[in-house]
Parts: sequence; structure tokens; C-alpha cells
Amino acid sequence: MRISVELRWFRRGRAPDDLTAWFRGTGGPFAWAAGGGRTRTDAYLAPPDPTLGIKRRSGGDGLELKGLVDALPRARGLGQTSAFPQVFAKWRSDTLGIDGQPTVEVTKTRWLRAFATLPEAREIRLGAGDSGEEPVGGEELPEIGCAVELTRVVVAAEEWWTFGVEAYAGERSGGSRIDLASRSLDSALRALAGDAALDLREAAFQGYAEWLATRDPRP
Repeated sequence: MRISVELRWFRRGRAPDDLTAWFRGTGGPFAWAAGGGRTRTDAYLAPPDPTLGIKRRSGGDGLELKGLVDALPRARGLGQTSAFPQVFAKWRSDTLGIDGQPTVEVTKTRWLRAFATLPEAREIRLGAGDSGEEPVGGEELPEIGCAVELTRVVVAAEEWWTFGVEAYAGERSGGSRIDLASRSLDSALRALAGDAALDLREAAFQGYAEWLATRDPRP
């Protein structure tokens, strides 16, 4: 099981050009161009539960389950907004399935960045693997780290975008994984601080499951 501490926002439409250019390029907190950029379609069990996401990843077997556990008591600032980080537990099942069940298909084109975060944030260059999201040069992702993403999302022919910061601590990290993931989040936020392009005030603070369960389907 993986524990993560996350901030995520959604907004209908196309991501602002300045946000996209800032996130995908170099400069500011970023030494490298973002990884990813590939498109995949995941199937989520329907009707969605706002606290539990159950999905079959594109091209994969089994299911990925991600449940909301709690929210941290102290808000964190990011760009020109702030929110209370959410704690999630994520696990995988190779025996459960959703064949024959109603699903919602979500098509994602994700641009991704990765950071080793303790004691200070250090960006890891991505771009390897079929997804373009693996580290370049054979470097491994850290046991304690943070992923930052900007993703174009299409569901029921509607275009959205999401910006997410997902800090984590692996099973071998030792100590309280929630505490370590919280410190990891703070380290990544310090690296991202002060960028004018990162304006999320018009976006809704939600996890994927809550967004799927509560999104307004009207134009």
C-alpha cells in the first residue's frame, strides 16, 4: 500500500497557455523539460464514489484503488491559493476486476515532473520508458519524493485540466509515512513557490474521485 499527501485542482476547458509553457519548459524551479506527454485512457468504476477511486489503467490488468483517508490540519500555499492537503492510500489488486460493470472512461495526456525531496528538493530528469515518465540515465525514483503533474483530461467529450502535487513515502522509508510525505510535500512546495504562472484560484480543489462524482456535465 502506498501513502500519499496531495494537492490537486481541476478546471473545465484548456489549461492556460502561460501555465502550460511554464510547466513543460525549463527555467524557474525546473532544470529539465517535463516528462510524459503520452495519452492513455483509464476506466473508472461507475457510479463514482467521491472518496474512493477504482480504475483499470489503460493497457493494464487488475485494478488500482485509491481511497481518501484524511486531510492535514494545516493549509499549504501554492502559487496564489492554498488548501488543506489530502491523505490517500493506494493499492493494487490483480484478482479483482470490473469487466461487465459500468465504467467512466477518462482520457489523460499527462506532463510530469519528479523530485527527490529530503532534505531539499532536487528535480529528477524524466523522459525514458514507453510513457516518457521514467527517469533518464537509469536513475531510480526515490523512496521519499514528490510527483507534480499538469494533465489534459477528457471525459464524456468534455475537456478539463488538472494540476496535482503528490508527495509520497514508500514502505521502506521508515517512521510515520504520513509525516514523511507531509515533509516531502513541504519541500516540493518550497521549490515551486513564487511562480506567477501558477494561478489556481479559478480551479476547484478536488481529488480525481471527487471530481468524477461531482463534476457538472453541463457546458
